[in-house]
Amino acid sequence: MIELIYFISGFGVAKILSGSSVGKSGILPSLIFKKTHIHHWIWSSILALLFLTFGNTIWIFFFGITIQGLSYADHFNFSSSR
Repeated sequence: MIELIYFISGFGVAKILSGSSVGKSGILPSLIFKKTHIHHWIWSSILALLFLTFGNTIWIFFFGITIQGLSYADHFNFSSSR
């Protein structure tokens, strides 16, 4: 049951803090490194794998963020116009 709460929480937090649709700015700014957009699903995937490796169930929270990030149509577009 706690796993479901972690997942829904991660998904919900990402939904609230990120842009409402492709190209819209969210509450938190995007990570951009040398004109490359680092999507939130990338860093959350890394954190999910890290916590999974150490056996901490918080990985499910970051998995929720990952799934929410992959729901955008531009989830594999890394170029940034900024």
